[in-house]
Amino acid sequence: EGDVNYPMQISDVLDRMLFDVVASRIMSATVTPPSGPAFEVRRSDPKAEFAFTKIPKGQESVLDSLAASIAETVALLTLENVLPAAQINFTGATKVTHRLFDGLVLKSETVKIDNRRWTKFSASLDVAQAAVAAKSGLITAHKGLKTEAEVKAQVEAINARTAGWAFMLPGMRATDLMRDMKTLFRAKQPRQSAPARPSGE
Repeated sequence: EGDVNYPMQISDVLDRMLFDVVASRIMSATVTPPSGPAFEVRRSDPKAEFAFTKIPKGQESVLDSLAASIAETVALLTLENVLPAAQINFTGATKVTHRLFDGLVLKSETVKIDNRRWTKFSASLDVAQAAVAAKSGLITAHKGLKTEAEVKAQVEAINARTAGWAFMLPGMRATDLMRDMKTLFRAKQPRQSAPARPSGE
């Protein structure tokens, strides 16, 4: 008696959470496309807004939220599918380096093959940034940031989980890991003023 629910595909039995990284820890993301210039989004503290460090003259971001979307691609990141990395040709990958306020560094490489995007990751510790976070009081002032010892442990856990694997990520996350300058900006649009109210209102 009873009802047994069988998984319909392999991804149904995967632990989909890749990283326990909250958005407030993220400081910057540097994107290096296979062609064209690299670019960076950054903020000064965990409560500030992300912004592009350089915008071409006479242009603006295609979306006000785009800088934040690129920076936060690794926040609470989940996977859709996974393959051995040896089965994916990462030649010509878009490379992204995420730096966190507490010293965690996440590097990714993403390629598009047969209309699917695959990403591989590695983690490391920026000892100098971890020291800055500790000495400046960032760790105690902002909930979610980790101590140097905690970051070291997370680096080991991330590398143990991701080494040798390529991951298919959710649609927009994968897209934002493959941005280039051509998809970021447009000519400045004229700002429409609000219509004047009739007198007497």
